[in-house]
Amino acid sequence: MADGKGGTLANLYLHIYPDGDIVVMDDFIYIKMKLSEDDLKAFDFTLGKYIGETVRTGVQNNWKKWDANILKIGTKIYQHVKIPNICIVVVDNKNIPYIQMYKVEVIIP
Repeated sequence: MADGKGGTLANLYLHIYPDGDIVVMDDFIYIKMKLSEDDLKAFDFTLGKYIGETVRTGVQNNWKKWDANILKIGTKIYQHVKIPNICIVVVDNKNIPYIQMYKVEVIIP
């Protein structure tokens, strides 16, 4: 996953949203979902199949599978029980949804 002259979509996303919280899985960028209080009450946080955990943190370029920019190393990640493009990240015993957004290796000129 090269960064090229302009960088990847992960780099671009973090340039636009410097406080963005992302993790890379299966060559896709997953972004922490921002939910309203009503959405939080209605959202199904049921964990599905365990799919992995973060292996690097503080990443800003050269993204690889299981890299994150904020999540701690070893953070557990699960598939959402019903929605295939959402995963649930467990942080401090809280289930936090992340949504699949972009293919990570896409190069921005």
